Amino acid sequence: MFEPLAERATAIVTKSSEPVPKYLAGGQWEPFAFVDACQLAVQNDTGASLCRAVQQAEWELLFDHSYRAAT
Repeated sequence: MFEPLAERATAIVTKSSEPVPKYLAGGQWEPFAFVDACQLAVQNDTGASLCRAVQQAEWELLFDHSYRAAT
């Protein structure tokens, strides 16, 4: 279910200088770990750009899925 998101997030993280985050542990998407990472990024003012990029990919996949389901 989360495979496309894990693939997109892995590509985004690979292009960044950030270490592989917990929400991509073992190449699997961990949604609750992503929420925790975003919360920490906001609190600590670090890593927010990576969270935004992954969240953008998540929204794009959701919109694509919704469009295909509607047509």
